[in-house]
Amino acid sequence: MALFHLATITPTKAELIAALAPAQPWGPPPEEPIEVIGSFRFDDPDARVGIETHLVVAGGTLLQVPLTYRDEPLEGADDALIVQMQHSVLGARWVYDGLRDPSIRRDACRRCDDRSGRGARHGRVRRPRARTSPAHRVDRNVGRSTGPPRARRGHGTLEVTRVVVAGAGFAGLAAALFLARRGQIVTLVERDGAPPDGTPSDDVNRWLHPGVSQARQSHALLGRARRVLADETPDVLASLLARGVHEVPVVVGAGTLHGERMLLSRRLVAEAEFRRVVAREPGVTLMAGDAVVGLQVSTSGSVPVVTGVRLFSGVSIDADLVIDASGRRSALPEWFAQAGLRAPVEDRQDCGFFYLTRFYSVRPGCQIPTSRIPASIALDYATVFALGADNDTFSLTVTLSVNDPYRKALRDPGCFEAFLHAVPHSAPWIQVGVPISDIATMSRIENRRRLLTTSNGPIVGGVVAIGDAALHTNPTLGRGISMGLMHAQHLADVAHSADDDPVDFVETFSTWTNDHLSVWYDTQVAADANTLDRLAAGLLGQRIEPTDTPAARFTAASFRCASHDEVVGVAVAKVAHLFASPAEAFSDPLVAARVNEFIASGVSLDRPVDVPNRNAFEALAST
Repeated sequence: MALFHLATITPTKAELIAALAPAQPWGPPPEEPIEVIGSFRFDDPDARVGIETHLVVAGGTLLQVPLTYRDEPLEGADDALIVQMQHSVLGARWVYDGLRDPSIRRDACRRCDDRSGRGARHGRVRRPRARTSPAHRVDRNVGRSTGPPRARRGHGTLEVTRVVVAGAGFAGLAAALFLARRGQIVTLVERDGAPPDGTPSDDVNRWLHPGVSQARQSHALLGRARRVLADETPDVLASLLARGVHEVPVVVGAGTLHGERMLLSRRLVAEAEFRRVVAREPGVTLMAGDAVVGLQVSTSGSVPVVTGVRLFSGVSIDADLVIDASGRRSALPEWFAQAGLRAPVEDRQDCGFFYLTRFYSVRPGCQIPTSRIPASIALDYATVFALGADNDTFSLTVTLSVNDPYRKALRDPGCFEAFLHAVPHSAPWIQVGVPISDIATMSRIENRRRLLTTSNGPIVGGVVAIGDAALHTNPTLGRGISMGLMHAQHLADVAHSADDDPVDFVETFSTWTNDHLSVWYDTQVAADANTLDRLAAGLLGQRIEPTDTPAARFTAASFRCASHDEVVGVAVAKVAHLFASPAEAFSDPLVAARVNEFIASGVSLDRPVDVPNRNAFEALAST
């Protein structure tokens, strides 16, 4: 039997649905009033999951919004998580999209097989007054234009390209804005709704952004990302700073990159402000609450060419260039399959990590510690991050192996904070912090590279992927947003030629991506393989000995030497902030000589002894 409690819930279910529904492809337009008229619940046989379907009237249509409520995160379902709710009786509750929660699907099947005649329990509906439609049916866009008319070519001047961008994360927002300011005609399609009006805290607490599962994890805009914004859109940079995003020098050890700075912010604060700027841009048509679900393809040539997109709402939009900027959950392979195209070429690495993150504000009268990149300390069995954010806030993150039996213990706030007090790297931070969030978890971490070309040439013309949709990296080193902005900047520079030869455009863009961005993917894969080995050994109380090769010794010595050598520190800072590849930075004769002198001095390159060690960690996690 489902139990009901007299409780205070934050956010309320009505607030959650009012923010969620317009942001979905099946939901009403943002301006349409929403009325929750009732709900019905099912019983979970295991009495662990709340299963509830809300009946919502909007624009004369009755919608069913299924939700599930859990007392802990559902592993492997980060993309289905809507929000973490506070219940005054039950505590923290994780709210999931019911259509993607296996418990509601199992129960629905069980009800279909039920011969007792019993159905939903505890249902209550007020004043039903609308016709019923399927939950994911949207007809509000019938009659909408299928996109801007094709622009006329100038006489030997810049050609105007019709572009559709799928996804309004950082890479998609940047691509749309950079392209529009170069005179291109841009339609930006985003499944999630607009950020709320209000304070930066409202951006974090009221903006339901389920399309970005990592939204409540630690983020930074490295020096290269900030440089792209300063060069392309100084107004965006100014808006971010006015919103409270923190700007700090680019420093690694003794080295400072003079003239460069990095940006520190909670992801949703920075992305919300960026999106507001793009929404005001005259050259961008932002279609929120809709989603690309397929491609229009011409097969008249030897290589198929994408000529537009199909949206969930039923709208089709013609385009000279389609850009997949839909992030780590990109559905590009599904779009290709539906269109009868060969699958993109992929390689991927399952990292085997589990993230736990909590945000804090700085106690009155205290000063936030200085943020550095790298922002982490590696223990044999864990990695601990400490990073500043906007408006005197900061985040602390712990990474464990998905096989660590104590990972669930750290979801308890008392255990989480006791561990961070015990780690010297994080202790100065947590001592000055007041928690302002629950502990957010993230799993299913992977590195993935997706290619639209083979040794025989492009699979298709007229479509490219940027940012995480093309090169998705584990966020340990904070490279994702920076790589996405670099990708968007180059794309904006060359997009005017996309319609001249759509197939050749895909090939040349892929070549640039490989030449300029793949190095960051490859080095992340190598680093994560080492981290996975370290954590696996750490679970057993063992320590992996460093690889004793000249290259491994040089890399380890470079980071150790950077702490006191300015020349080496600058070189490492260039690599850490994506201004130079490792080969470019360390091929400098002076840098190489300084590092080799450091190695020759006989200084130990071993990592310091863990504090706390594995036994102490297990004892702490068991209390």
